[in-house]
Amino acid sequence: DQRKALAKWAKGLKNDGDAVQAVSETIELERTDGIKEGQIIVNSKGEICVSRRGKAVPLGVNSTKVKGHSKEQVIKDYDRLKQMTFYSTTNTCLRRFILDYFGEKSPNYCGNCSNCLTKFQEVDITIDAQKILSCIKRTKERFGKKMICDTLRGSKSEKIIRLGLNNQTTYGLMKEYKEYQVREIIDYLEFEGYIESRGNEYPTLVATPKANRILFGNEIVVMKRAEPQEPKVHTSKKEKSTTSVDHNLFAELKALRRELADEKNVPAYIVFSDATLIDMCQKRPKNTEELLEVSGVGKVKLELYGDKFLQLLRAYYHISDSVNETEG
Repeated sequence: DQRKALAKWAKGLKNDGDAVQAVSETIELERTDGIKEGQIIVNSKGEICVSRRGKAVPLGVNSTKVKGHSKEQVIKDYDRLKQMTFYSTTNTCLRRFILDYFGEKSPNYCGNCSNCLTKFQEVDITIDAQKILSCIKRTKERFGKKMICDTLRGSKSEKIIRLGLNNQTTYGLMKEYKEYQVREIIDYLEFEGYIESRGNEYPTLVATPKANRILFGNEIVVMKRAEPQEPKVHTSKKEKSTTSVDHNLFAELKALRRELADEKNVPAYIVFSDATLIDMCQKRPKNTEELLEVSGVGKVKLELYGDKFLQLLRAYYHISDSVNETEG
């Protein structure tokens, strides 16, 4: 499990009691309530931030505004955390990634980590990579991931218009993509060394000399993506003969999940996994206490999504019960 390994790795980053914490929650951090001032945080977008006045503020490599940290320590911790963000997004063997980090060699396939056990399909992203690199170049390498994503996706935000980015030739070239999909490709290009994040408080994207192979050469870029899988129903032997998933309810839960995911521009599984939705179908929670008993539902996600899912579940139960009573 990547999140468990990430959390374990984070423990090794503490220095003499300094508050350096890697947060591997699968939610977009906008507020950092409950996290101490000055703690370094990695949010679900892979952005390195620092907790300031209850908010996650992007942290630049040259930032010296972290309480209790010297500039040298911030740079060192930033580099370490940056490797952790790569670890949380890579599709390569996780065991090899960790061993490489510590200077040890390992085969490309361990057969035990979640990546090695996942079926991937290779996708040619050369054209998409050219669009992203061209956008970075044409905007004179002045912007970070968010602005590059917004430009490529044809955002009509006030900032995009004010900066004239809507007049760029690369504006809207990837308008059919979700933000997380563009970010995924950007993260991959950064991991492979085609681009770098540089700067102070707000890092900007810079194309490396290696990027010329894609822009002006004939280099093909291939990225692995997980193949979509059908949800599997896991039940105990005792329940197997009597418990089944209501596929109509499951479909409605998936539709709500997609709606919430689109609002936040994140993959659907970031909201809830298929396994969690299946468990909801089986346990049929009707209140917050029962919803917390569903696998994959914690206090954070309960606060973020609980009300909407409970509203759907209650309405569905009412309709189903009414139908059953009528049929009876």
